[in-house]
Amino acid sequence: MAGIHIISRTTKPNKYMKIETELVLPQWVSGDNLVKPEYIIGFYKSLGLDIGICYEDGEFQLFYWSLKGTCDPQGETERVILGDVGVGDTLKLVATLESTSVVLKVYKSGRLKGTMTAPLTSRAISDFSNGCYINRELVIASNAKGDYTPRNVYTYNAKFDNGKVTKVSGRTYSLNNSNSKISHELDPDDRYIKVSECKYADCSDGYDWEKGSCDLNKK
Repeated sequence: MAGIHIISRTTKPNKYMKIETELVLPQWVSGDNLVKPEYIIGFYKSLGLDIGICYEDGEFQLFYWSLKGTCDPQGETERVILGDVGVGDTLKLVATLESTSVVLKVYKSGRLKGTMTAPLTSRAISDFSNGCYINRELVIASNAKGDYTPRNVYTYNAKFDNGKVTKVSGRTYSLNNSNSKISHELDPDDRYIKVSECKYADCSDGYDWEKGSCDLNKK
């Protein structure tokens, strides 16, 4: 999927099977059916998938999308709407590599708000059998065709924090700079998005957190 990868944090070893992380939703957000902000967890080895939250039609929704051969179906057949979840809320995301799927559960104030399951192919089950890289990422993703800058799509001050990752051995570690690496990716990988023309784009990070904003409206 094309778009702007604002900022991401990826584990250095590829032996992980679970992540728990806090996500502070953006203070201001807008998206449409082709271009939308996403707040995602990735599981990658030779195959891979993203699972997480997108903002579309005025609602935060759970989704997943995978590289060819990873999941069947390749993407979700139905979105899960996160009811009673709004801008600025603090959520807990728990994403787990299980025996035949990757499962994401989202909590607010200790209460489960939604679950998304990404069924793995037999090839992916084998590929992920000894764990994989896990990343968390702030993104504006796009399925649009042609030049779509400027556009009334934006996300301001979303933040990942307080992460824990679990290896296939069962040992759990805090997610921080000692076992992960940060990528600042405000240079777009999509020829139709021109960051230089965007109203605003910024990201920052600390020892164990990442924060990002991007506004595709015209300066």
